Amino acid sequence: MSAPWSDSELAVIYALVNKAVWIDEACSLIPNRTEAAISAKMSALRREAGIVPKHPGPSAMSTRDAVRERARASSEMLRDRMLEMVA
Repeated sequence: MSAPWSDSELAVIYALVNKAVWIDEACSLIPNRTEAAISAKMSALRREAGIVPKHPGPSAMSTRDAVRERARASSEMLRDRMLEMVA
């Protein structure tokens, strides 16, 4: 069982509830909680507030994964363009 959420931790979560990209900021401001715990608390808060995903279905890719995927795709595109220039 996890420790109860402090008022200061909850204040951070409440302040970030409407931000699209919030997990990294929340993790840096609440270092004693895991990313999973913070994410679960945010999901519960959003459900409680009536904030629902615009696109129901499988959960969206995390911000970090999305950034990695964009970087990978951009690197591949750059590589392909460079190979076209050499050919």
